[in-house]
Amino acid sequence: MNNYIPVISAVDAANLLLEVFGAPKYNISDSKENNQISSYIVSMFEADEYDRLSQFGTPVVGSFTIKGGKYQVYSKTTGKLEDKEYSDFEFPLATIVDISRPKNITKTPTIGANGTVKEIFGFDDAKISIRGLCLNDESRQTEKKAIEQKQALWKLNEIAGSLKILKGKIFTNLEITDIVMEDIQFSAVQGKPDVIQFEIPATSDIPFLLME
Repeated sequence: MNNYIPVISAVDAANLLLEVFGAPKYNISDSKENNQISSYIVSMFEADEYDRLSQFGTPVVGSFTIKGGKYQVYSKTTGKLEDKEYSDFEFPLATIVDISRPKNITKTPTIGANGTVKEIFGFDDAKISIRGLCLNDESRQTEKKAIEQKQALWKLNEIAGSLKILKGKIFTNLEITDIVMEDIQFSAVQGKPDVIQFEIPATSDIPFLLME
């Protein structure tokens, strides 16, 4: 059996993010592929400022993990909700998250004047856009292959409820502890069979207990 797992380089990953998502290009040194010395702009982080090291030895900042445990899913045989056990899942490192939070505002036109009277009743759920690339990544504890990450994301989308954020400052710094996946889409990246693009629209959720 061939156990070789193709590994995309750090520079290729950065270029893919730029090509697929229009994300800022991060300059990462890749001495294995370049025999000559190149000039790169590299940000320096203290040990307590990053989450862990990637397979390239570079600091990982802004990663987030979904907490494992019992979640409810619809049974494929009975159609009823049943408990299913999930493990912790770290989202692929090549992931970009955009967050916005609209207000619930009612605008009333004024008579004989410009503008409107605005009544603010509160805030809507945070709108979250999660876009990323599943890559073969030996630095992960589980789901090291891109296809395994895709399968794990697909199973998370089966959950009939919110997902708890185990860790991830990108959410916890905004006091977002739970998110609901509203959809998931996978796309192939041309010329990169081991790279899987995904997009997940999601919203924040605030769990509360209904008293009988």
